[in-house]
Amino acid sequence: MVHSRQVEGRVLRFVHSGRLWNNAFLLQDAQTGSTWAHVTGECIQGPLRGRRLRPLPATPTITWAAWRRLHPQTTALSVDGDEDFPADTYADYQKDPVRTGLFPFIHLDRRLPPKTLVVGVAIGGSARAYPHSLLNQRRLGEDVVGDQPVLVRRDPLSCASAVYARPPVGGWRLEAAWITRGRSRWRAATGLPAGADPPLQPLPHTNAYWFAWSAYHPRTTLYPVGPHAPTNPPPGPP
Repeated sequence: MVHSRQVEGRVLRFVHSGRLWNNAFLLQDAQTGSTWAHVTGECIQGPLRGRRLRPLPATPTITWAAWRRLHPQTTALSVDGDEDFPADTYADYQKDPVRTGLFPFIHLDRRLPPKTLVVGVAIGGSARAYPHSLLNQRRLGEDVVGDQPVLVRRDPLSCASAVYARPPVGGWRLEAAWITRGRSRWRAATGLPAGADPPLQPLPHTNAYWFAWSAYHPRTTLYPVGPHAPTNPPPGPP
């Protein structure tokens, strides 16, 4: 997830707080010492408690090769002059289907296995999760989150995901690298049109394990995964 660092007219500088909440790390801003949940962008402690960072549209996961093709002039984050890390520190954790967080969860949603990967979308007071396994099959989800009609797309080859606002009409399709409707076409990875149509508006979203998404969004609904899919939120905290 990507958030703007600007809050009430000033740009905050963030550091890792060294603390966890719901098994996800917390940030701390250097200006006020307030503590922020990086999953939601909400300040949970300190002088700025209750403020929220503004989420920004982004491509949460994508292969470097695919990103370079889309953005040949891209820059890359340098950490002490090293952009090439020889090993994934979390490789064993990602392969383990059981291992989740360090501590028991306040809210554990059993509608999906905990390590199920989902695309998570939160708009206003509504949250919705889209399992990767389902998007890998359908490639394009046509849905509504809250009052907002959306298109949700994930490419299993490049691992790139995208969520776009759409007009409240049907007939959307994914054809190769293009989202189409009638004779109109938009690039699936960027939402940019092939012709004179306006671009599709990208919406903030994230890729996360189900246990993490549902812990921070306990009233989340699920994109249907079958005729009897449990899409409604379970009883639990509001």
